[in-house]
Amino acid sequence: MSEYNRNVSSNSKAQTVPGTPMQQMWHILNFHEERLTQLAQHLHMQKSTTGNINKKSGAQHLAEYNSLLQQVVDLKARVSTLETEKEKSKFPSNVTLSIEENN
Repeated sequence: MSEYNRNVSSNSKAQTVPGTPMQQMWHILNFHEERLTQLAQHLHMQKSTTGNINKKSGAQHLAEYNSLLQQVVDLKARVSTLETEKEKSKFPSNVTLSIEENN
């Protein structure tokens, strides 16, 4: 296990995300964005202290970074879809109008 993973796993605890599904998705999206930022900072710090990252370690970090980045992209798309669905549900799609005259 890398030093980065040890630091993250020792600081994180399992938790439930409160709120509506859309709020939960935003919370998860923000969590992954923070994680990507931390990973980038860790890689930068490791590179500056060691001068050169071991190719295997760098490749592993890059793979994890790319995986997390893809998850963030997928989550953004899902949140966008949920927002669109929520907007559509505010207005009924089938509206009928009936007018009757009283004589």
